[in-house]
Amino acid sequence: EDIAFSHSSDSKICKEISSMLERHVFADNSSKLSDLFLTILERLRIMYYSMQNNYSKHPQGKLSWESCYWLDVDYLSVAKLAASREQHFTALLNIEHWYERQYGTLQDFQRHKLPSQGKGSNTYKSLKNIEAMLIDIF
Repeated sequence: EDIAFSHSSDSKICKEISSMLERHVFADNSSKLSDLFLTILERLRIMYYSMQNNYSKHPQGKLSWESCYWLDVDYLSVAKLAASREQHFTALLNIEHWYERQYGTLQDFQRHKLPSQGKGSNTYKSLKNIEAMLIDIF
């Protein structure tokens, strides 16, 4: 928490930690490591919203994070990891976070037109992965 409090989400240390997590957590299917990573993300999310809602009560003030998780990781991969650990709500949160980073808020979904890219595009594959995950979750 101390590192996250004192460094913005675009700091070098945040980028290094994010990169290391991507390389090791997603490559290693260790259940203990996966559970620890998901717990850390949840703690960061709670800390972010607590600070944003009550920043006048905290000496640090508002956090200068780009996202509620501080880390810059592929949140679709986090969603897959959470789903594989049967943490369905966490998977849904990360799908939503990934979508918002890609396309804006979910509230704009009806008005927002997804890029018209072919079936071989990364966007199409990502959306198909999300569709499959959502079906599995529900």
